[in-house]
Amino acid sequence: MCKGKLLATGIVLLLIWQAGFSQAFKAGDRVEALINKEWQEVQLLKPVAGKPNTFEVLSVAMKDGRSNTKISQVTQVNIRPLRLNAAVNSTTATAEEIKALLGRYDLYSGIPTVYLGHIVLLADGIYKVAFSSDGTDYETGKYAFHAQTASIEWLSGLFMNKGWSGKIIKKSGGFRIEFNKTTFAEN
Repeated sequence: MCKGKLLATGIVLLLIWQAGFSQAFKAGDRVEALINKEWQEVQLLKPVAGKPNTFEVLSVAMKDGRSNTKISQVTQVNIRPLRLNAAVNSTTATAEEIKALLGRYDLYSGIPTVYLGHIVLLADGIYKVAFSSDGTDYETGKYAFHAQTASIEWLSGLFMNKGWSGKIIKKSGGFRIEFNKTTFAEN
């Protein structure tokens, strides 16, 4: 029985790892890139010929707000989806909008889709993730809801560490949160 749990845990971790690296980027995307040990907002210009998973990027803005025209080459492992500006406050969302999003969502990933576990969005800006059906072993993190962009910003925890986005799509009878191309949650 212990071997079965260990195998199931390994499969779940493998699926999560695969989903984290399945993020597809293309020319024209605005993302963040790790350049000189600092995450910077950039625009992907084009893949570099002869260097798999490497892009030419154009820095969009420097920390002091000046524009920059420097072109750099960055590997895909040093690129993540653009994070929302931390200065945007979740209080801009109405109480009704936030309340509608709260609750449990089933978490899926892969092609074909595989159930991974579930997440719970709580009213105090905390989310919980469980990869087992009993839900007693939660990982936690913080989030902020941004009504103006219909998205969730992961401020800490697993989803922030993975660099996943939180695009919200309203569906009949509920919501869908899209983390990347192959991973999503539905209530």
